[in-house]
Amino acid sequence: MRSQCVRLVVLLSLLMLLPGLASAITVIVNGQPLPSYPPALQRGGRTMLPMRMVFEALGAEVGWQAATQTAVGTRGDITVRMTINSNRGSVNERTVALDVPPQLIGGSTYMPVRFPAEAFGADVGWNGATQVVTITLPPLSGPSAS
Repeated sequence: MRSQCVRLVVLLSLLMLLPGLASAITVIVNGQPLPSYPPALQRGGRTMLPMRMVFEALGAEVGWQAATQTAVGTRGDITVRMTINSNRGSVNERTVALDVPPQLIGGSTYMPVRFPAEAFGADVGWNGATQVVTITLPPLSGPSAS
C-alpha cells in the first residue's frame, strides 16, 4: 500500500511538471538553438531573452549605458538601442515603438527578441503549437562586413 502511494505521488508530480515543460520556449537562430538557460519568457505576447544572449546570437557587438539603463547592439552599420521600461527603441537614431519594453527580470535585462532581430534584417517566425521562435539572419555584406 505504501509503495502504491509513493508511485501515485511521483506520477502526480511528473504530470504537474509536464505543462511547464511543454510550454518551454525554444529560440533558433540560423538553425542553432540558443541555450535554454536563462529561459525565454513571454511578456505581452512577446518572447523575451537576456540582452547579451540576443545581441550575441545576432552577431552584434554588445554595449550597456548604465546611466540611462540602455542596451546597445551594433551589427555592421546598424545600431539598435533599447532602454529598460521604455516603450521606445531606436534603429540608427530612428525612434521605433515597442510593444513590450525591455525589463529587469531576476537581475538580467530581458528584451523582446523580435525587435533587434528584424532591425538587423532577420526573418522571424513563431510556431505557437511548438513554442519555437525561428530567426533567419542574413550574413553581413559590403564594407561593414568584417
